[in-house]
Amino acid sequence: MLKYMKVAWKHIKEYKKRSIAIVLSIMLSVFLVVTIGSLSESARVLQVDDIIQNTGRNHVFYNGLGKAQIDKISKEKNVKEVANSFNYGTWKSNNGVNVDILAGEKKLLYMLDTEIIEGKYPTESNEIAIEGWVLDRLRLPHELNKNIKLSSKENGEKEFKLVGIIKNRLHSQSHDFRNAFIAFDKGKLAQDKESIETLVEFKEGVTYKNEAKKLGKAIGIKDESQIQLNKMLLDAMGEFEAVDWNLVRISLLLMLVGGIVIYSLYSISVLKRVQEYGMMRAICSTKKQIVYI
Repeated sequence: MLKYMKVAWKHIKEYKKRSIAIVLSIMLSVFLVVTIGSLSESARVLQVDDIIQNTGRNHVFYNGLGKAQIDKISKEKNVKEVANSFNYGTWKSNNGVNVDILAGEKKLLYMLDTEIIEGKYPTESNEIAIEGWVLDRLRLPHELNKNIKLSSKENGEKEFKLVGIIKNRLHSQSHDFRNAFIAFDKGKLAQDKESIETLVEFKEGVTYKNEAKKLGKAIGIKDESQIQLNKMLLDAMGEFEAVDWNLVRISLLLMLVGGIVIYSLYSISVLKRVQEYGMMRAICSTKKQIVYI
């Protein structure tokens, strides 16, 4: 076997240009396929990050839950993060700007891909946190510990202390979604009323779509309208279309082009060698020996 390798190596050295051309064409084909795959994956990651900024980190949104159900969710092993909230009411300001007040847990800001930039998140029943751009719309100063009177149809008039200023969300600004956040207090929930809204982020390695429905069934949800998947995020992650057919088509095209180039170079090389193969056969070389060489 060693002597055949020596003969083959002599052949490569004798026809350097053609051998190098074949090797380079193979390397280029592999490089193009790998590069296109890497670019596609990078684009997917950027798309996921962009969608998280717009729709949040949660994979699913449950609405109309009760206290017992949210306790069950937090105990599930495949749940990474969970944030509960309920609609406290709509604040009608003096200058005609309406603001939806959400009573939510601190994790709610994480789910919405935002954070406190000044102060803290509300922990007491009389504390409130508001996005900077919403304060501007309300014509209120960015001044912590300032008392603000809120008036809503649901809860009447109440005074809150501004304890936190929240980082502006591009999505809420572009769609003019005005929110204020107060502490999540289960005691404020209407008695015997299932009014909790829950955002859930699952751990990596699970099928988010199936896990969302499985969890909904586990906590006793019978109406599927209460389970709202973050379809844009799941679609970007490949949950709804697991195979990226565009990448497959491009890869096949590159493989075809690379194959044609390699085959053409190889065919030319073989045609040039036909005479030599004939001479080898004339001196009693066997077919097996020629194949080895």
